[in-house]
Amino acid sequence: MSVSNKHHTYTLGVLVSSGGTAHVYRAKDEQGKECVIKILHRLDAPYPDCLRREIDILTQFKHPHVVTLVDHGEDWIAMDDAGDDLLTYAMEGILTEDLLRPILCQLVSVLVDVYHHGLYYCDLKLENVLYDGAMVRLCDWGGILGGTDLYEPPEGFTQTVDTDAFQRENVWSLGIMIYAILFQRYPFGASSGTPKQICRRKLRQSPYSDEILDLMLSCLAWQSQRIPLLSVMAHPWMMNQHMTDVQRQEARVRFYD
Repeated sequence: MSVSNKHHTYTLGVLVSSGGTAHVYRAKDEQGKECVIKILHRLDAPYPDCLRREIDILTQFKHPHVVTLVDHGEDWIAMDDAGDDLLTYAMEGILTEDLLRPILCQLVSVLVDVYHHGLYYCDLKLENVLYDGAMVRLCDWGGILGGTDLYEPPEGFTQTVDTDAFQRENVWSLGIMIYAILFQRYPFGASSGTPKQICRRKLRQSPYSDEILDLMLSCLAWQSQRIPLLSVMAHPWMMNQHMTDVQRQEARVRFYD
């Protein structure tokens, strides 16, 4: 099984993932160079336009923490192999706080640069963050408005191109990702109660630092109280610093009151 354009032919190998709109395979070109191929299997609107948007962004926006576009055809794109997705690492429970910190620092830095360049990212989730043990790369740039249900914030997903709303949604998604990585499950779904109540049940027995729990709850706050994207990088945990006694007491109030 293969895909091709007028320049190259790629032989498909192992199926990496399969979603509602595309299949992703490991592949090799004629010289045996390895890559990853995403092939659309939904050709109805708006999915071909989403693929074209992804090609445009990957062509224009070169960043060390964004997957590299290798080639493309009418209904497929070839990218560099950037490792497994973070969901794999999260569910294995192998990411300690010290391992997670550079991952989140890289991820937040690319998100900040995305908005600095007048772009946006609207489906931030563990499956769209690739990690090779050292470098993080963000993939899936063709997402339509509205994200994945497990990551939907209390205010809902924006249905217009609103970069401020996208940033708030991205921060909420960061909180969901931190929770899933720490506890190997998603915080909400079938659970009842407010985000704070649901998180608090888990935090009472948590072995993790006050700093990372404060960052997580700051991301999972209501819209008006949610930490801004630009402030995430300056959070004490992200900077590998301890909170002051005052900050720690304020965090404890957020955790348990």
